[in-house]
Amino acid sequence: MFNAKELQVAMIRKGLTYEKVAQLLGVAPSTIYRKIKNDGNFNRDEINRLIEILELKHPEDIFFAKELT
Repeated sequence: MFNAKELQVAMIRKGLTYEKVAQLLGVAPSTIYRKIKNDGNFNRDEINRLIEILELKHPEDIFFAKELT
């Protein structure tokens, strides 16, 4: 399950807006908003880029999180 809140926290920690992340991924900001709000349908390349951009040490906590309760 995708953990949108953790992704947003990681973005805030890096001082990145949705618009800047979209630019770094080469997609429209609306695409980032949609993917975050609609359960994280990021493709493999996007996930790998986000891991690099956000310097994620535990990306599984965001992209492969256990079901939230």
